[in-house]
Amino acid sequence: MLTTVQPTSKRFPGRFGELVKFPLQRVHIELTNVCNFDCTFCPKQEMTRHYEYMDFEKVCGIIDEIAEYNMAEKITFHVMGEPFMHPRFFEILDYAAQLGVKTGITTNGTYLDEDQAIKLEKVTASQVNISLQTPDEESYKTRKARRMKFDEYHNRILEFIGACLKQTKPPKIKVHFLNTSIKTEVPG
Repeated sequence: MLTTVQPTSKRFPGRFGELVKFPLQRVHIELTNVCNFDCTFCPKQEMTRHYEYMDFEKVCGIIDEIAEYNMAEKITFHVMGEPFMHPRFFEILDYAAQLGVKTGITTNGTYLDEDQAIKLEKVTASQVNISLQTPDEESYKTRKARRMKFDEYHNRILEFIGACLKQTKPPKIKVHFLNTSIKTEVPG
């Protein structure tokens, strides 16, 4: 876990000396490296790790340490996988909320809809980053999404955003686009 970090003096001990001050703006936790997309622009093809989900108890232990030592202003669930695919995702968010830890999520958006907006409001997620990346039907093909057409994908995201805007305390929502030319001819 994070027990090598004991920020008792509000500074990171060890090799970083006085460079890192606590609390950090955010700590990223990869709940899973499993993703339902196979984007041509994603480095996951280079990943040599097995696909898996982080153990619930391990995640809770990390959250405990972050809360106990006031290590970060927020935890963001993100890295290589789609956090909504973790089987205990909302339990994890609820656990962090119970400890008063703010959470953020970076998602590809496929699981977003009105129901998810309601669930996220209950666990007080403070920010949702939607990694849209491909804003049109042609570029969407690079995501190799076999089970979801572009229109459904786009509409789910709009439905989610609309539902969040009706909330008393909506999360901050950021939509990310890939601002570069990408190869749109995808084999298969």
